[in-house]
Amino acid sequence: MDILDGILDDNLTIEEIEKETGWPPDYISTKGVLPYIKRMGPDLMGLEIGTGRGESAYHLLEFCPNIRKIITVDPYKAYQEWNGPISQEVQNKSKELAIANLAKFGDRAEMHENIHGTDFDFVYIDGDHSLPCVLQDLEACYDILKPGGLISVHDCNLGSVGDAIRQFRKARRIGMPLNNSSNGLAFWYKHKD
Repeated sequence: MDILDGILDDNLTIEEIEKETGWPPDYISTKGVLPYIKRMGPDLMGLEIGTGRGESAYHLLEFCPNIRKIITVDPYKAYQEWNGPISQEVQNKSKELAIANLAKFGDRAEMHENIHGTDFDFVYIDGDHSLPCVLQDLEACYDILKPGGLISVHDCNLGSVGDAIRQFRKARRIGMPLNNSSNGLAFWYKHKD
């Protein structure tokens, strides 16, 4: 038996994943924040940093009918990630998959290379996991998050991501509780002014 038997192919659409192993998979990173977003009220605007294959945005849109729209942001450029290089070829394939996956939701999902919009009800960060990039993402997103909005960061179990969260919260003097959820997700609510 090959050690890779049973490992999900990364180049599948969500429709193909559903046929092969079922949807959503246990590893889906938005699983831990889903119940909180569902309770936030109607007509939500969300921002996702790090679209990848579009799986997180798909998961949120599928299970949270209260989300009016998610703006997803990903430059789809090659870079060095914590677990190795992400090539331009991989990024191009990820973008193709994201377009295919999110097409189901029409204008409820918008893909961009840079942040578009303001006054978001929630932000989900799962982009480049280096400390400087996570800090940059937090800085870019926090001021366009509505007071009382939810900010979540995936892979907080990685040293660089956890350090970025701590540094950002300390620099901004954020006293709101930091919650840890399933699948390496941390989140908190922005203080209402």
